[in-house]
Order: sequence, then C-alpha cells, then structure tokens
Amino acid sequence: MLMSDADFMLELKNYPETMDFAIQSHDEIKLIDHLKWLEKNIIFFQVIETDKGKRIGAIRIFGNEISIWIERNFWGLGVATQTIKKVAVPGMFAKIVNGNIGSFRAFIEAGFKPVSYEVSQNYYLLQK
Repeated sequence: MLMSDADFMLELKNYPETMDFAIQSHDEIKLIDHLKWLEKNIIFFQVIETDKGKRIGAIRIFGNEISIWIERNFWGLGVATQTIKKVAVPGMFAKIVNGNIGSFRAFIEAGFKPVSYEVSQNYYLLQK
C-alpha cells in the first residue's frame, strides 16, 4: 500500500457496514486522522487487486493479527477467503465482531477456528 491508496482505504473503512462492525469506534473516520494513522501503519497493509490491477480491498497483518476490507461490489464473491488463504499462516488470529457473518464465514472458510469470545468488546477470536 502507498499513501496514494489512502483515500481508497478510507472509503473502505467508512462504509456504514464496516463501521457497524468496528472494534475501536463506530464513528466516521476523518481524512486528517486517517492520514496521520496510516503514515505510521502503512507498512502493515497490502492492497488487494484484480489481475487487471483494479483495487478491490486491503489486508493488514500486524504481528499475528490479520484484518481485511473488501470493496462492496466484491462482497460475497470469495475475495476475502481467497486472500486470507494466500497469506495466513498457523498462529495468526482475527477479531470478528459478533454479527459480522460475512467476515466470520470468510475466515472459517480460510481455515480459522473460533477459540474465544470477548464479551466486553463483543468479538470472537478466530485462530489459524
């Protein structure tokens, strides 16, 4: 990911559906805050592209934690599952907010298993 991808990433993160299932905050992310945060964290991100170079999502690997965002026109097409399968290794984990059925399904289909539920933050911990 490059800083020139910042607007695309912000669009993905500010989808109402994405904000509904965010762990940290359900508020819209402001561009200036996003840019400051992304400058420090960009090394953990990779843009997901089609074979023709169209950006369709982004994946973040921070330590052993994996997160993924997909452009809404590609939801339900297996992009997340395929991407997770390509990059995930044993020991990786994901936090999936209760009710986020699409993400839960993608990680399960990519070989992750639920290991616990964090009641205070309403998410499942899934591990490869």
